[in-house]
Amino acid sequence: MLARVLAPLLGLFLMIAAQTVKADPTVMGLMLRCESKPGDMFKMVQEKYGEIPFSSSTGIIQDVQGRWLQANIYMFINPTTFSYSIIAVDPVSETQCMLLAGKEFKPIGSPFIDGDKL
Repeated sequence: MLARVLAPLLGLFLMIAAQTVKADPTVMGLMLRCESKPGDMFKMVQEKYGEIPFSSSTGIIQDVQGRWLQANIYMFINPTTFSYSIIAVDPVSETQCMLLAGKEFKPIGSPFIDGDKL
């Protein structure tokens, strides 16, 4: 008899817990600094912050209307101060937007940095 009462309650509890875990993603509205003249953003991070090209890739970025846009992604790093910038470039218009700028860059798990773990 106790099993007949507890089994549905357990099922209801698990169903509520599962729905609680499945939260909708949070949308963060961002304002990005963009330059329409090709090369201006690259020139700025190199001259103002002493950052040099580190990596490039292709990626996608979602705009405020929910559309996914292809972009060329570039990362610049200053090897002395460890500041960094990540810039997205629209492959059609060549508009460049600063996605992220930061400091204290260091690779995780690098043989040159001891003790860093996630």
